[in-house]
Amino acid sequence: MPGTPYIYFLRPVGASGPVKIGCSEMPARRLQTIARWSPVPLEIAAMVPGGLSIESWLHNRFAASRSHLEWYSATPELTALIREAAETGEIPGCPTIIGEPINVSDTRALVGLSGVLAKAGISIDELAKSAGVQALTIRNVWRGMRGAARAVVALECLGVQCDPEALFQAAA
Repeated sequence: MPGTPYIYFLRPVGASGPVKIGCSEMPARRLQTIARWSPVPLEIAAMVPGGLSIESWLHNRFAASRSHLEWYSATPELTALIREAAETGEIPGCPTIIGEPINVSDTRALVGLSGVLAKAGISIDELAKSAGVQALTIRNVWRGMRGAARAVVALECLGVQCDPEALFQAAA
């Protein structure tokens, strides 16, 4: 049985950035793994419960400050979010509907993904490359979304403007 996934924010000890935004069921072990390859000591700046959907939401939210892969410049907005997450145990502004657990063995959830992407004229691999993640991450995030959250992603892929809050309220 899988454990609880956590969103973690790694950064160099004593510095504000760069910041790695990641997701793991064992953030301390993930820190050890990443630290082996880092030229500077790293620390977990904040850690909150959350899965791949929230990680993807954060990656999209801070895409403009991405330096490479899952590493981001320490903008004032990101620094404030990390501080609040460390103090409250929650990510400010994060839609709660996307925080549902992911069952990575449930392939039924992938049925609509290829159709949505085909209508948008993009493959899973192209989407993953443009987002700077692996295709497996795209599949896992899609599996983890339900109802209104999945509808928002599908509509955005199709270029349809929508009000996510209205969809979330309608799904509640």
